[in-house]
Amino acid sequence: MSERARDRTADSDTRDAILLALRRYAISSTRLAHAFASARSLQVSDLQALLAIISAEDGGTPLTPRTLRRRLGLSAGGTSYVIDRLEAAGHVRRTRDDPTDQRVVRLRHTERARAVATAFFSPLGARTREALEPYDDAELRAALGVITAVTDGLDAHLAQHDLTPEDGTRRPGGP
Repeated sequence: MSERARDRTADSDTRDAILLALRRYAISSTRLAHAFASARSLQVSDLQALLAIISAEDGGTPLTPRTLRRRLGLSAGGTSYVIDRLEAAGHVRRTRDDPTDQRVVRLRHTERARAVATAFFSPLGARTREALEPYDDAELRAALGVITAVTDGLDAHLAQHDLTPEDGTRRPGGP
């Protein structure tokens, strides 16, 4: 057995501890989403949509209702309800600002949405930066590699079990 294989066997307790820590993080993250949504009379899917819209816009590629639907795994009607609720709450607006096709609807967050999200999540960001402070760059790069690999695995698993293809139809055997 190679030394690398022995290291992997010897560290199975560490690997199990990482899996447990990720589960704990997922549960806490879900609780955080519920707390944020509840305090603002939103549903968790509204928060997920709002964060996706803000992230996409910050990344330079605003979402369309169709791309939001794919990201959330909702039906077209469900996505429409989410957008309507966010728009009514003053968090999102629909725009027709595509320079090449004015028929394209893009979802933009409002300054109100940014302010509400910043007020709630900034303290968490500060705590997270503080928690990462003791680690050097090499340790943080290793952690990033692990988190990215685990997230990629989760995304692949979700894609394998997705019951709503991009065309919005249900797969056989799905609900």
